[in-house]
This record gives sequence, structure tokens and C-alpha cells, in this order.
Amino acid sequence: MTGGAKGDGVRLSREVTGWAFIADVEGVRHAGLAVGLAGISPFTTGGGVGGSLFTRAYARGLPALLSLDELPFSHPLAPRWCVMQDEEGVLSVLDPDGAHFVHDLDPERPPGWREAAEASGSVMLVVSHVLPATDDPLGALVFETRRGKVCAGSVRFGEPAYETDGKPTVTFVIDPVGVLMELAQYVCDRIMSLDGAKRRAREVEEMRQALAEHGAMPAAAMVDLLFRDEFLDHRGLVEFMYVYWRLVAEVADACARAGHRLAGAGRGDHPHPFPPGTPHGRFWVDL
Repeated sequence: MTGGAKGDGVRLSREVTGWAFIADVEGVRHAGLAVGLAGISPFTTGGGVGGSLFTRAYARGLPALLSLDELPFSHPLAPRWCVMQDEEGVLSVLDPDGAHFVHDLDPERPPGWREAAEASGSVMLVVSHVLPATDDPLGALVFETRRGKVCAGSVRFGEPAYETDGKPTVTFVIDPVGVLMELAQYVCDRIMSLDGAKRRAREVEEMRQALAEHGAMPAAAMVDLLFRDEFLDHRGLVEFMYVYWRLVAEVADACARAGHRLAGAGRGDHPHPFPPGTPHGRFWVDL
């Protein structure tokens, strides 16, 4: 970050951490707001792909950030995003859908933060996959940026300007990790049988195919999301992670079968989605 940044403390609101900072770029002060989940666990579901604010923001147009020294201060405002501050100073972020992306944030702001935001009419919004409530939020952002899990953009400060940016748009985001982890929890709580959860898991691929015309992610990208680093260490949750990986196997098999049908229809033959001689499905089940 050119010129450095400073922020007076981090405030945790619900499960989201917010950090307000000032960046000095060529003598001009810019207000910034970094947000991210305090942590990711097997019980974090339903907040975008695997509960990741980064993935939700990236899917809605905020570009990935390669380095904190390359924050896009000179770029145009990200359409339809905005940071709002109420009369009591509480911050909220609205996404292009017009929905609350983050709300009820009340971080301590450096002196001059609001003045800088009002002067430019914008805030540099930084969205991280994870942003722990630590004494070194900048260090946490540097770490997540190196992992490729931070996006950022200048967004409007104040009320949405639909007459300029256009009306809110609807974005389809598939949350395979969240869905499978919720199903795994149902199985562990004896609310649903494993066979029932498997059937529901296969519906994730059916949903992806139904949304294909709206630019849904490729099957390979969706399966890749299911093999996330956070879940390689089960931390003692043996039964939960066993069920989760069984459900991952179902989704991967459904994707392979769909690819098999498409390739066979297009080429007139029937290619094998798995290595020759491998029992269909066992290649994934025995992970």
C-alpha cells in the first residue's frame, strides 16, 4: 500500500470483522474499509461459496487484488456497490443486488476517515476471505492477498445512486461447500439419512447445469471448490468430515456423468471419465 495505512483498532460485528483505515497516495488521503469473516470453519455455511465474503464479492464484480501496494484508487467506482454510514456512525455495505453485503459494522475510524470519504465520495472496499480480529489486520490482509483471496475496489460512499449506476442486478452464486456442509450436519444430527443427503448433493450439479446459461461456473471449478485447504484438517470432526467427503464424491460423480453424456453426444463415442478399469465412483469415494 503506497504511503502506508493506519487504522485505530478492529471491531467484530457478528461473524464479520471490519477495519477502517486511511491510505495516503501521493499526498491524497483515501478512506478504506476492509471486511472479512473472522474465521472459516466446517460450521460456516450459507454465506456464498463456502461462506466466503471474498467469493461473493468477486462474483459480483470486485476484482481480485494482487498486492496491497496495488489498491485500485485510480479506477472508476465499482457499479452499484456502496458503503453507507447511519446517523450513529454504523457502517453497512450494499452489494449490486441492493442487499446488505455487510451490516452493523462500527469499527474505530482513524481521524479524518469520514472527511476523506466525503471529500472523494468513495471508500476503498477491501474484501478478504478471512480477516481475524487481531492487532495486526494489515498483516492478515497481506497473508490473504498472497493466497489470492482478497478483492478490492473503490465504491460509492453514501446512498446508492441508481440513476447513475442503474438498478440492482441479480447475480446467481452457487454455494456447493455451504450446501454439502449443511447436509453433512443434518446427517450427523440424525435429521437426514446419508442416502437422502447423497440425493440432495447430486442436485447441486443439476442446479449448476440449469444456471449454465447465466454464466454459472464450470463443473471442474465447482468440484475444485469442494477440495478447500480449510477442510483438509478435520480437527477431530471425524464423522462430519467423513459424511462431507462422501457427499463430495456424489457431486464429483454427477459432474463426471454429465460430462460423459455431453462428450458422447457431441463425438458419437463414450469416453471414460475415470481411468480405464476403475470401478465407476470408487475413484472418488475412496479419497
